[in-house]
Amino acid sequence: MSWAPSSASLICAANAISRPRVRTRWKARLGADALTGLLDRHAIERRCNDLFHLGFRTMAVIDPDHFKRINDRNGHSVGDRVLKAVAEALEEDGVSCAIRMGGEEFLLLLLRGTKCRRRRRTLP
Repeated sequence: MSWAPSSASLICAANAISRPRVRTRWKARLGADALTGLLDRHAIERRCNDLFHLGFRTMAVIDPDHFKRINDRNGHSVGDRVLKAVAEALEEDGVSCAIRMGGEEFLLLLLRGTKCRRRRRTLP
């Protein structure tokens, strides 16, 4: 059964995403990944319709190259730092929603009308 939000709740939610303190509470309600602080895959599974109604129409799947090799050669603490760096590069900016799907896989949702190249980032 799908939750059908009212237009007023969608406007409030869209405005909330652009305010960091409210966005933190919103993420806590939906489910955040403990390591990166991004929304987790369970959040996207539960709220896919909500995000679609908020205007998120474009998606990019991010899977860092050679992550297993980095983890195996340098240990999990280095791998965790890499995942945190990816999460930081994907941090929401009011026009995107980043999700850690699991392992080293990330999903970036962009609001309808957002130019994809505006979200390009270079990892540190």
